[in-house]
Amino acid sequence: MEELGMQPGKPFPGTRATRPDFVGLGYFIIGYG
Repeated sequence: MEELGMQPGKPFPGTRATRPDFVGLGYFIIGYG
């Protein structure tokens, strides 16, 4: 996997996510696609 979801401006909450990790993963998929 690439770090596209971790770049600034992407809808990836990362460590700021107050929800479970699976929600953050969902945001990563959205940002990746």
